[in-house]
Amino acid sequence: EFHRGLNCWSGGHGAEAVDFPEGTAVAGINSLAECKLSCVHVPNLFCEGVLFSHGYCFRKRSIRPQSCQVDPAFDLYVRSNFYVVPVTRTQLMAPPASPSPLLLSVPHAHEEVVHHAGHAAIEHLTAAQMPGWELHRGLYCWSSDNAAEEVDLPEGSSVAGVGTLAECQQSCIHVPNFLCEGVLFSRGQCYRKRSIRPQRCQSSPDSDLYVRTDAGRAGLMPLVQKSTEQIVAKRLNARFCNGRPSKDVVAAGVTVRQFDTSGFDSEWVALPTDSGGTPWLPCDPYTWCWKFADRVSASIINSNVPYIFNAQNVGVVVDPDVVSAALLCAWHTDGHSFDATGVCTDTPLDTWDNASIGPARPDARHGCVPGCVLGGSRACEYGVVPCNLWPHPSWCENSSDPWAWCPWRPNQLQQMMTLQMQYGDNNWCNQKNGCRYNEVVLDAAIWRHRMPSTIEAFFFPAGGHYTAARILHHKFVKMYGVHVPLLRLDLQSNETFTVV
Repeated sequence: EFHRGLNCWSGGHGAEAVDFPEGTAVAGINSLAECKLSCVHVPNLFCEGVLFSHGYCFRKRSIRPQSCQVDPAFDLYVRSNFYVVPVTRTQLMAPPASPSPLLLSVPHAHEEVVHHAGHAAIEHLTAAQMPGWELHRGLYCWSSDNAAEEVDLPEGSSVAGVGTLAECQQSCIHVPNFLCEGVLFSRGQCYRKRSIRPQRCQSSPDSDLYVRTDAGRAGLMPLVQKSTEQIVAKRLNARFCNGRPSKDVVAAGVTVRQFDTSGFDSEWVALPTDSGGTPWLPCDPYTWCWKFADRVSASIINSNVPYIFNAQNVGVVVDPDVVSAALLCAWHTDGHSFDATGVCTDTPLDTWDNASIGPARPDARHGCVPGCVLGGSRACEYGVVPCNLWPHPSWCENSSDPWAWCPWRPNQLQQMMTLQMQYGDNNWCNQKNGCRYNEVVLDAAIWRHRMPSTIEAFFFPAGGHYTAARILHHKFVKMYGVHVPLLRLDLQSNETFTVV
């Protein structure tokens, strides 16, 4: 079943990955026919369809086309002829007959597939590199406890035809791409697991956990991660190049947020201390910036509007699904959403030193939309200048004046971007860089709730704070246990995003 121009991935975006880490392409694939065949070869009907893009093949399961995203760089093919093939114990335990460029499997007992730059290579393993097993006696791990994820679906499925621990471990080794990281063996039943966190498992006298310790995994994963990063960069470059005024966030371009604890200082080295040193999160309710704990600012960039907040600060690429769900308003210039009095509190606040008052209440005043419009009787309390010089605006509605200062509603993203393209350099920001960027204001509650999926990648501008980027990226990966790329953003290059 063919779906043209759809891209599907995990986290509510329409499909789960067959190959891990997320975004891994099947090695040695050059054609759509080979891509489809590689899906058919995945055991237990684990592969339900494929995404094919510019010669890259991505195998998918649990596919929901209605939840996928429009992306002209990808085509989705969903299998429609499912059937069950009986598998005997002999067939399960036997190694594949010969190496195949289509499958990322273990071709022989002492060989593993390593892929780099889209190609497969066979590397012989020494005896010391063969899989070892770390025993955790009396542990039971389940996804509901966030202790391990399933290899075999539906959840709770044991491996057919396996009766001994040795067979169970061998069946784990045969799973492609190190998708199986360990096994639970309980009363003769074998359960293959991934993303294992033994400290979160439950005690059970009838179950033992065995986690793989083979050195081959440590050698393979950096190559897999690098391939994944390159695919993410390619996807972002396509969105940047093809971006245009649109109500669809994906079609509009790439949404980025640069860390800016100081508010406006373009020379600030991005190593903040607020929010526990986690600048990818909104302001914490009990820090100096608590007034703005209800909003997060970002910008949409593409080849027509390649303007960012400043040329130094580290930032993140924001997942387009999060932007769509969290969008409060959009400004075709700087919206001053970080202004000291542009807050949704009961009492007017005209200074920056009110941290002792307590957390902001975004719903305290009817009609107030954080970072967009104040509403109520406080329509003239924006900024530190008199109302007649800088009144707080109302919604743009159908304004055609590119010099108008007003926020656009979430369903008017296309109008905002059209007006931004007509907009010239101005001095409405303190960076003295022309202030040509737009500002999209996002709901901080949704941003927090979707973490870490909120973040597609970390980046730093060419010539910007590379060291800070490495430190913050490492901290993020360690904090959430997920890998996202670290990219270099060069707005003057044909390749806007490149892997560091």
